[in-house]
Amino acid sequence: MSQAELNGELFTLERFPPNAEEEALQAWEAADEYLLQQVK
Repeated sequence: MSQAELNGELFTLERFPPNAEEEALQAWEAADEYLLQQVK
């Protein structure tokens, strides 16, 4: 599970479908986070 903050709200993000073998993956990537910061 990962967390992201947007407009002061904290969101918990989960991969779908969950895959225990690939724990290094996260629910979003840096490009998604950058885009969210730009549209605030």
